[in-house]
Amino acid sequence: MEPITPPPSSPPPELGDGETTPTTPVASNAPPRPPSPAFSVAETTRAVGSSRQGRSSSGYNIPDQTSINNLVNGFTATLEQLDSNLKALSLHAKEVDALGPPPDSAAQIHKLRLQLRAQDKKQEARIADIKHIVKDVLKEQIAEHMRPQIQEQIRLELSRQIHEAVQEQITEHLPVSLQDQAEESKRQLIEVRNSLLNRPDPISDSVLSIFKFIFSLYSEARRSNASLRSTNLDDPLAPVVKANGEESALAPQTLRQLFSYDSAQARALVRDYALREHDVRERNLNRFMAHIGVQFNLIPIPVMVDGVVDENGAPIGVTLI
Repeated sequence: MEPITPPPSSPPPELGDGETTPTTPVASNAPPRPPSPAFSVAETTRAVGSSRQGRSSSGYNIPDQTSINNLVNGFTATLEQLDSNLKALSLHAKEVDALGPPPDSAAQIHKLRLQLRAQDKKQEARIADIKHIVKDVLKEQIAEHMRPQIQEQIRLELSRQIHEAVQEQITEHLPVSLQDQAEESKRQLIEVRNSLLNRPDPISDSVLSIFKFIFSLYSEARRSNASLRSTNLDDPLAPVVKANGEESALAPQTLRQLFSYDSAQARALVRDYALREHDVRERNLNRFMAHIGVQFNLIPIPVMVDGVVDENGAPIGVTLI
């Protein structure tokens, strides 16, 4: 920016007859007054006129008419392009509106969604019913198909269990005499016959009479003992002789005395009568009672106290049937 040099001050104007305008005298001792920055109108006009051709008073370039025209033409082209784009957007918006749903599409879509949900629920309910029906029908068909086999298995299992239970009950409840009495009688008859056949002298009528008498006594004693019941524990037992015709010293006098025998006494008793022994006390007592004709049967229980009776006098660990 070039500094502007102020023009030299002009002389005071002259008046009509060569007079001059009086000026204010300046004191000789006053400091010199700085020149006024203000320009005259002519000077200002000349300065403006000379600066318009290049720079402005503030130092900026002043555009010429060509630059202004170019700028205006650029703005015009940009506005025309924007107008064309806006028209194209408006056209596309109309096309989209033409292709889209009607204005109430949101309500229709919501209604359709509700209908689809209701239809889904109905369909699920139908599927559940069908599954339930198929499951029940399939179960019935399987049961119908398996029923004969199941019934046959049940019948076989019941038959097996009943057979085992009957055998167990027979062993525990039925008198042993039904099984052992016949064998014992056969054994005694064979022993008597062998003893008679082995005698060197002929058998006399008196010997045969003695054997018949002993056998009759034996049968009579068994018949008498068979009438005893659980209420006759203190009734005397009919004596039954051994195979040699002698009475046993270990034979009890009553059923109560017999039931008081311990395991060792019971085994010694059946051994004295030449009967088969057993490890269980009750089995030995049952075998002896069957031999003498008593129809009682003792059932073993887990806890046995030999020789001990309760307040009623019945042996503990013994059950009568």
